[in-house]
Amino acid sequence: MTIEKKPEAVDNIVIDLDGPNGNAFYLLGVANNLCKQVGLDFAPIEKKMKKGDYLNLLKVFDKYFGPVVTLQTSNPEYLDAFMKEKVLH
Repeated sequence: MTIEKKPEAVDNIVIDLDGPNGNAFYLLGVANNLCKQVGLDFAPIEKKMKKGDYLNLLKVFDKYFGPVVTLQTSNPEYLDAFMKEKVLH
């Protein structure tokens, strides 16, 4: 029999896209780390994130990590794009 320490609950991560942590490299790094934590293969997610522009990267990031990461911005372009997505679904 094996006994392990129960992992601590993961608090929701908040990333300010308007600040220094809002760049694509940082978001890719966060995605990679989260994939490692839950045992997901990062390569196909990374490929999807890099396939388009920054807005595509945000949408793919949100699709996979939205339940544990909150992206915050005051950029109207990004806010509008995500509001349109919610209306379509």
